[in-house]
Amino acid sequence: MEATVNAILKGSYQAELLSRYPAGFSSPSSDISDFKAHVTLLLSAVPKFCIARTVPYALQDKLCVELQYLQDDRVLTLVSSSHWAMSIIVKKFSGGLHICGDFSTTVNI
Repeated sequence: MEATVNAILKGSYQAELLSRYPAGFSSPSSDISDFKAHVTLLLSAVPKFCIARTVPYALQDKLCVELQYLQDDRVLTLVSSSHWAMSIIVKKFSGGLHICGDFSTTVNI
């Protein structure tokens, strides 16, 4: 899969970022294994499971390929069940897909 650049920074700021963080710009399959995240939920938080949105038929094959790529690259992990789930939004751009989580229905209520 080929990486796509959505914005290009002008001037020395771009060069500074590239020199300070070369691993962050090297490959989309760079593994971040030494980073731990912590999510704090309110005690009143209730799990919410949203059903999947309908994907246009013309995008279904591309979406399956992209999701499989993200699983193979260990960006996403397939689970058999969950108490928390949100819908994804699939948008076409320049011949590819852009997959976003729809947090408006779960976390950002």
